[in-house]
Amino acid sequence: YIFTTSLPPIAGGYQIVYQRCCRNSTIVNLANVNSTGATYLATIPDPSIATVNSNPVFNSWPPTFICLGAPFTNDHSATDPDGDSLVYELCTPYSGADPNIPMPQPPNPPPYDTVVFIPPYSLSDVMGGTPMTIDSRTGQLKATPSSIGQYVYGVRVVEYRNGVKIGVTQRDFQVNVVPCPQITVASIFSPTIVCGSLVAAFT
Repeated sequence: YIFTTSLPPIAGGYQIVYQRCCRNSTIVNLANVNSTGATYLATIPDPSIATVNSNPVFNSWPPTFICLGAPFTNDHSATDPDGDSLVYELCTPYSGADPNIPMPQPPNPPPYDTVVFIPPYSLSDVMGGTPMTIDSRTGQLKATPSSIGQYVYGVRVVEYRNGVKIGVTQRDFQVNVVPCPQITVASIFSPTIVCGSLVAAFT
């Protein structure tokens, strides 16, 4: 959605919020998924912190599935039009609306609860295997999953201007870990013909 609106400056700034319920019942790392929604938000900072600001924009979307037991790398970097410093971190996604009011209008006010991980899953190990990590400077995310299933994880980018935190932009994703078959490559070895013979043996 793209639109333009004018908002008066207020102390504390604004939060732009969208909430829905519910998450897929097939997610394996969250508790009570049938009644756990999601909250997505962006911040407009207090005018005393920044009078002009644009939120960073993530450069790409992650894949919807990754391979079981295979090292996985994905770029979660963002671009900030104002040139602010960006710091990346994993985060626990927010929960949101419930089955009784699946799309509240207006959205519920903050503070927002976060989703609850089912042990042994946690923010430090969202899908088993080699724990997921993200480079705080580049936004490069890495993991090696060890179990098949659907998992939810969150990524946050924090804006700093002149060393002062001015905003947070957060997103979360559902990813499917699937068994990936071995890829068979059809090829031949073609030997170099040396002077003196036009006969070559192919393996």
